[in-house]
Amino acid sequence: MKFLKDSYKELEKVTWPTKNHAVSITILTVVFTTIATGFLTVVDGGFKEFYNYLIDISPKSQSVAPVQPQIDASAIKLTDQDGNEIDSSAIQINPVSTDAPKASAE
Repeated sequence: MKFLKDSYKELEKVTWPTKNHAVSITILTVVFTTIATGFLTVVDGGFKEFYNYLIDISPKSQSVAPVQPQIDASAIKLTDQDGNEIDSSAIQINPVSTDAPKASAE
């Protein structure tokens, strides 16, 4: 209870701003915030345009032909869990295409 009484006594010592002063500070804050928002919006737009310019002048990755990996399957030896060699003559290995859609886990 002593804390609340002391807090109230401290609040009585505070010099509160007048209504006119509070209104003028509020208006100043709104004006400054509006100006800063406008400035930062213009700067952000400038950075965006500069970034898009850099993207436009950069070399395009579509002009590079994708490399198809060549796998020598004859060097692969298949074994079962006991280590016995499996006849791989009937097994066909196909490279995975990077353009194939990924299966969704449902």
